[in-house]
Amino acid sequence: MKILNINKYYYIKGGAERYYFALADLLKEKGHQVIPFSQKHADNFATPYSKYFPEMKYRFFWSFATAKKLEELIIKEKPDIAHVHLIYHHLTPSVLSVLQKHKIPVVLTMHDYKLICPNYLLYTKGQNCERCKKHKYYNAVFHKCVYSTYSASLVVSMEMYFHKIFQLYEKNINTIIAPSRFAEKKLIEFGLPRKKIKCIPHFIDLKNRKPAYEPGDYLLYFGRLSKEKGIDKVLEALYNSRLKIKLKIAGSGPYLPDLQLIVNKYKLQEQVEFLGHLDTEKLAKVVQQSKLVIVPSLVWETFGLAALEAFAYGKTVLTSGQGALSEVVTKNTGIIYQDNLSEELKNIWNKEEKIILLGKNARQFVEKNYSKEQHYEKIMSVYRDLLPASA
Repeated sequence: MKILNINKYYYIKGGAERYYFALADLLKEKGHQVIPFSQKHADNFATPYSKYFPEMKYRFFWSFATAKKLEELIIKEKPDIAHVHLIYHHLTPSVLSVLQKHKIPVVLTMHDYKLICPNYLLYTKGQNCERCKKHKYYNAVFHKCVYSTYSASLVVSMEMYFHKIFQLYEKNINTIIAPSRFAEKKLIEFGLPRKKIKCIPHFIDLKNRKPAYEPGDYLLYFGRLSKEKGIDKVLEALYNSRLKIKLKIAGSGPYLPDLQLIVNKYKLQEQVEFLGHLDTEKLAKVVQQSKLVIVPSLVWETFGLAALEAFAYGKTVLTSGQGALSEVVTKNTGIIYQDNLSEELKNIWNKEEKIILLGKNARQFVEKNYSKEQHYEKIMSVYRDLLPASA
């Protein structure tokens, strides 16, 4: 089977890209041909298909240049099916129109809430938000939901109305994959057609992920550094707990300067270390050598891939449990806190036997529920339902 795999970034920028490349590897391992389509960028992985990639730039409503490049690729490769990931603000739904024109079935995996929310987070002004239900996207302008400005919020609100008026996602996507029951529920509540939505959780390839149950001596956050990820709350908890806990922060993002200021404000320079972006091998070591992994997200996560990756290495996860995180992290595999992070840190930090037990449970939980074989069968079931029997 020829599968066109579409995402606006062709390098590891976040959890969406980790899944995008993991899925491509899984499909290729099973004998399928995977054809990428993305944008040009200096950090891109090498691919012979890069000559079809449009230039990297912000695009909102539509992109004729992107549509032209994709059509050239389709005519050359004649894919059987397209699997779409993140396309908004860069590739745009113009890619969906091209796929429809060439009668290529489309599967979209949601990685955030862009299908129903202008700022894609369902979060604004420090709170989870559902003001835009029933297509009331003007609320994004009133509350400056995008970059905290009226102008950006107006543009994105208009973009949402444009896409909804022409039903660009609804008409041109055959199946929407929600990675959790929580995400599936939100899509349905906001009016997307229930019959088009399938719930298929992400997976983790355990082949090269060796568990390390013996606890290290530091707390670890890894992922994108943005305000909604709640890392500032972890720094606040360290300050309030008065525990001399070391915290390592691996990742990059726009919130880094603010986090550095907070570290200075709380005088945590001796406890907190910023590791920057780490490649797969270096990140694996950092996770293996940690005591606990923290996932402190403030927003309703659509899944919680960081928690799953920590589980693969036999690590206990401490999390806010927002959104689908409470589906991934349970009382047998980790700790969900509410507003009591300082207390939870005090309670768990020196209980190494419990940490080891939870870590072992977590690894078994991943093996049982999130294997790549299970994921492959579920994805192929979706593909086969959309293809003629001869494909």
